[in-house]
Amino acid sequence: MKRYSTIDRRLFRFFLTPIFAALQNYPAHIEEKLGFDQIRHKVAGFCYGPLGKELAQKAAFSSRHEKITLWLGQVKEWLSLFQEEEHFPEGHYLDVSRFIHKLKIEGYYLREEEFHEIRLMLRTIDAATRFFIQRKETCPLLFDILREVSPQKALIQEIEKIIDEEGKMRNNASQELNQITSSIAKYERELHKRALQIYRKAKEEGWTADTEISVRDGRLVIPVLSEHKRKFKGIVHDESGSGQILYIEPAEIIELNNEIRELQLERRREVEKILRLLTASIAPHEAEISSFNKKLGVLDFIRAKALFARDMDGSVPEVSTEAGVSWNKAYHPLLYLHHRQIKLPTIPLNIYLDEEKRILIISGPNAGGKSVTLKTTGLLQYMVQCGFPVPVGENSRTQVFKQIFIDIGDEQSLDNDLSTYSSHLNNMRHFLEYSRRGTLILIDEFGTGTDPQFGGPMAEAILEELNKKHCYGVITTHYSNLKLLANRSKGLVNGAMAYDAEKLQPLYRLEIGKPGSSFAFEVAAKIGLPEAIIQKARNKVGAKQKNVDDLLVSLEKERLEAQEQYELAQASESHYERLKKEYEKLKENLEERRKLVLQQAREEAHQILKNSNSLVEKTIREIRETAKDLPVKTTARKELDTTRKKLEESIKKDKPAEVFERPEVGDQVKISGQNTVGKLLEVSKNKATVEFGELRTQVDIKRLEKVGRKEARSLSRSSSAYGDENLRTDFHMEIDVRGKRGDEAVKEAVSFIDRAIIYGFEKLRIIHGRGDGILKKLIRRELKNIPGIEKLEDEHIDQGGDGVTVVTLK
Repeated sequence: MKRYSTIDRRLFRFFLTPIFAALQNYPAHIEEKLGFDQIRHKVAGFCYGPLGKELAQKAAFSSRHEKITLWLGQVKEWLSLFQEEEHFPEGHYLDVSRFIHKLKIEGYYLREEEFHEIRLMLRTIDAATRFFIQRKETCPLLFDILREVSPQKALIQEIEKIIDEEGKMRNNASQELNQITSSIAKYERELHKRALQIYRKAKEEGWTADTEISVRDGRLVIPVLSEHKRKFKGIVHDESGSGQILYIEPAEIIELNNEIRELQLERRREVEKILRLLTASIAPHEAEISSFNKKLGVLDFIRAKALFARDMDGSVPEVSTEAGVSWNKAYHPLLYLHHRQIKLPTIPLNIYLDEEKRILIISGPNAGGKSVTLKTTGLLQYMVQCGFPVPVGENSRTQVFKQIFIDIGDEQSLDNDLSTYSSHLNNMRHFLEYSRRGTLILIDEFGTGTDPQFGGPMAEAILEELNKKHCYGVITTHYSNLKLLANRSKGLVNGAMAYDAEKLQPLYRLEIGKPGSSFAFEVAAKIGLPEAIIQKARNKVGAKQKNVDDLLVSLEKERLEAQEQYELAQASESHYERLKKEYEKLKENLEERRKLVLQQAREEAHQILKNSNSLVEKTIREIRETAKDLPVKTTARKELDTTRKKLEESIKKDKPAEVFERPEVGDQVKISGQNTVGKLLEVSKNKATVEFGELRTQVDIKRLEKVGRKEARSLSRSSSAYGDENLRTDFHMEIDVRGKRGDEAVKEAVSFIDRAIIYGFEKLRIIHGRGDGILKKLIRRELKNIPGIEKLEDEHIDQGGDGVTVVTLK
């Protein structure tokens, strides 16, 4: 091996250190500064197993576009599963890596519980693989994770022959073990029989304490009072804390206890022998099992990110290859979750950066939201480049940055002899040295920590140099010279946190394109500082600066007034639009009513004509019978037919089409074709939530018919308490879902329970079979959410046992 001299190593460090520094985020504890460490912790909390939690803690920042899009694409596919209400098999996300690598050690064998964990893990990977094979078209990225996983049924069965469902070795794992176990059971029965006889005899003699037969060191003992110990022959194994009771193994059963002990040792040797054989058969699959274990950890981690996204109303933004950042309705995730917990609203932010406006200079009053906006920008970008979803609105997108540099908070250090301003300058030195195109810089309270007369110009000079490097960034400041620089420099843009100048309250809304005022004098007046002091301070401010600040305050007031007028106009327009729709609806209803009245009138006329026709026929018949006047009869019949045809054509032409009357929330409704009356609780688009007794269900609103009070009472009287009697008679109290897919079985079971609740049944049976127990678990988990169910339990062993769920309704 080639050895490098001390000079060589120094040269390597000299040339490589700047390269590594340029590629790294700054400072080293950037995650704590941005709050990403808390995001890790929250995502880890959604993980099932230790491997998923470990991946959450190790999630790393990446500047590779293809890797980031893969990570986010996987989360997006999992979010689509949530939207489609697909039930992913939960299974067991165990970490078998802590012992599976020991299979390579010669002479090592796995314990019973370790084989049990391997089996549970293999079942879970099998179930996950089957799930994504069925969805490989809609979830190709998630399917790719398991593409190379082959069915593990043979390996699972091999373990199941030896290990039972409780993780213990089966008594019939070998013929020898079965014989030994039977012998132990036989001797133990004899032992208990003899011990009980001895105990009863001693109790009759008054030698025993008020406790039962006990076990000490794996041997049966009798609790004997210490004063009678010499009357009771045997070996003392223990005594009570007070010394009043001795636990003695009777001499009569010592030999029997020894026999059992020897058999137990023999059984232990046989168990070890079986475990060694099983370990030897599993060992060739060590690499495969380790791979499956890691894949399950990855799935657990992806699922946890999707669950976190759902919890914070997050989504997956577009990661573009083009430069620019566009966050629409963005939230700081930690602030959003905290506000939701204490029931406070969170104002969303709209942040836009592009090649023309790369660095945003935010100004405004203290506690107005400047720092939150800066941290939101940094945290969202960092989360995206670690593959985490973020709480942003639709059409949000961002680019991939090579690194992120931040200067947030006070970094003064007694150890390094750094003051607040010195620490900021130290950060700026790093920024100036390593910033480039593709760097995102975040600087809070730029230029503070020293005399503003010098801090302002220094900050301006640094900002001009950073702008030349074509980096992106967000900077907060109170300095007017930086606002002026942003106003006249390409690549920079002003931004202000909106502020109610009348109420002197922050609005926490970012407005890009104009600088903001610090509202220093206005805030001072609000908190009660003497007016004389405030006026003196105004006089000490330069006229130019005072005019600029007054102009900003005046512009903010005018903007708020204009905004208020705009909102009033919008409200009026919405009001008039609503009135217009109500008028059009009323007009449509009146037109339908008019047609209905006209239809009824024509139908009445048709009936009158029909009656008249009978009368005319009768008259003609009388004429024929009397006068036999054929021309008169023919003419009358022709006129009658002509009149009837005209009326029928008119009725047919003017008959109105059936109009769907959309029911409103609170109306009594029924499903078309059924007689059960319910109450409409909620309408979302075309889906309606209806309450039938204790049952709530969702149906297409077009299937509902509005029912009046009289009709509802009539239907209630003509129906049973929970539904139509004919349907109740045809209902079977047992359903068999064996052989069906999980989602199909759950859907059928829920529908079955809903109908049973409506028809008033009390006890039902769902046959799902034993198998791996997955179908049973899915069905029971879903049924637990139905309020009408009192309890779920296994059927009697003679009637199917745990292969059948018995449902008792309230």
